[in-house]
Amino acid sequence: MAQTSDLLTVNGYVVTPEGDTSAFLAAQVQTTVTVDVSGMLETFSGVSVYTLLSDAGIESGTGKNAILRDTIQVTDANGDQVLLSEGEIDPSFGGATAAATDIIATSENGVAIAPTLIVPGDANGGVGGRDLTNVTTLTVGEATVPTVTNTAVPTTSFTLTGAVTHPGTYTVASVEALESTTQTDTFQAGTTPETFTFTGTTLFNLIATAGLSPAAEANLLDDYVIVTGSDGYAVVYSLGELAYHQGQVGLLAIDDGTGTFPSISGDDGDFRSTAPFDSKGGRYVSNVENIEVVVACFRTGTRIATRDGAIPVEQLRVGQRVITPEGGRPITWIGHRRLDPRRHPRPAQILPVRIAAGAFGPGVPERDLFLSPDHAIYWEGVLIPIRHLLNGSTVAQTGQLQPVTYWHVELDRHSVLLADGLAAESYLPTDNRSGFDNGGAVVTLHPGDASRMWDAEGYAPLAVTGPVVERLRAWLAKRADVAETASALG
Repeated sequence: MAQTSDLLTVNGYVVTPEGDTSAFLAAQVQTTVTVDVSGMLETFSGVSVYTLLSDAGIESGTGKNAILRDTIQVTDANGDQVLLSEGEIDPSFGGATAAATDIIATSENGVAIAPTLIVPGDANGGVGGRDLTNVTTLTVGEATVPTVTNTAVPTTSFTLTGAVTHPGTYTVASVEALESTTQTDTFQAGTTPETFTFTGTTLFNLIATAGLSPAAEANLLDDYVIVTGSDGYAVVYSLGELAYHQGQVGLLAIDDGTGTFPSISGDDGDFRSTAPFDSKGGRYVSNVENIEVVVACFRTGTRIATRDGAIPVEQLRVGQRVITPEGGRPITWIGHRRLDPRRHPRPAQILPVRIAAGAFGPGVPERDLFLSPDHAIYWEGVLIPIRHLLNGSTVAQTGQLQPVTYWHVELDRHSVLLADGLAAESYLPTDNRSGFDNGGAVVTLHPGDASRMWDAEGYAPLAVTGPVVERLRAWLAKRADVAETASALG
C-alpha cells in the first residue's frame, strides 16, 4: 500500500537537523516550475531544494569546493529513494535555471499536495526521472574521494572503476572512438567571463559503453559518479543527472577548441570534465585520473543515536561512540553486504522488513525503519528477530525485488543501539562476518559455536516464542488498529 506523509525532515551533514520543515516551507517565497506530466503541462510551486538545505546549514568537508562532493538522498514514505548532487542544485555550480530548479513542491496547479520532489531538468520530468511524491526525508552525505595514485601532470590516461561491468584504463584514442559531443561553457575568470567550446564524450556515454553493473542499473537514480583529478580535487555528479541530462551536463573533454593542449589554466592534461551553467567552474576537473561509479547504500539515512547526535548509518566511523543502555560504547567495525532478491532462491529470507513510524509507540520508530528479517529488536529484556513480529501492516516485508545493502555496527561488546528511535541489537560476530562485502578473512566456526557465542556474549536472551513475544505481537496489533482508525477518520 502506498504511504503518504506531510512531514518532511532534513538530516545528515547539516548544522541544524530539521524534524519538521512545514512551517519553513510555508513561509518562503514560492518557486514555480512547469513540467510535462503524461502530455499535460502541470504547474508546481514550492521551495528550492537548495534553499531548504541552506536553511539547515550544509556541513561540508575540507578542501576546495568541498560542497561539490556532497550528495542529497531523497526518500519518500514508501522508502523509495533518488539522489541529487549538491553541484546540480547550487546556483553557482549546477545547471539550475529559473525554469529548471529542483524544488520540494507543496502545491500542484494551486492545490495543496504532500511534499513532492520535482526535477524539471530531467528529460522525463513528471513521468519518470527523479520526481518523487510524499517525500519524508532529505539526507545530506559526503562522497569518499579515491586515493590519488598518479600525481604526475599532465595525465595521459584515466581509469574507470566502480559499479561498471568493464572497468579499465582509457587513453585519448579510446575516448575518440566513443560517440562525440560538443559543448560550450562559460566560466567567470575574475570579473571577465570566458567561453570555451569543448569536444569529447558525455560521462554517461562513457559509463554506458563500459556497462553499468546490475546493482548500479537497478538503482540508477540512487547512484553517483565521482570524478577525481591528479591533484586530488574531486566532484560528484548524480547518475540520474547524467542519465536524464544527456548532452546537457557532464562532458569528458579531450579538446577545448584551441586545437592544442594545455588550455585554460596551465597544463590541464589530456582529459578534463566540465559542466554547462557552471559559472564558477567548480565542476571543471583538470588532469582527470579516475572516474568511479558508486552505488549508494540501500536505505541510506537510517539514523543511529551517537554522542554526536543522530547520524546516518553509512556515515558512522570506527571509534565513534553510540548511545547504548550502558551509556555509550565505541564502534569497532562496520559491515555491509549487498544482496539481490531477484537472484535468491527464497527472496523472503532477505527482503527488508518495513517498520512503520510509531508502530511500537509514539515516535518509536521516529520514521519508517527498514531492517533485515533476522535483525533483532530489544523489548522487555529480550532480543526478538523482526521476522517473528510481522503483522502485514505496520511490520511487513517490502515487495520490491531490488538489490539491498544491509549494514551492521559492531561495538566493543554486543549491546543495543537506537535506530531511528527503536532499540535494536548491534552486530554479534558469530560465524557470518565473511558474508559481508568488507568482512575479510575469518575463521569459520563449527556447528553450535554460534549459539554458544550468543549465550556467552549476547546482550540479552534471544526469543522467538514465549510470553514477551506474544505480548509484543498483541501490542503491535493494537497500535496498528489505532493507526488505521486515525487514518480512516482523516
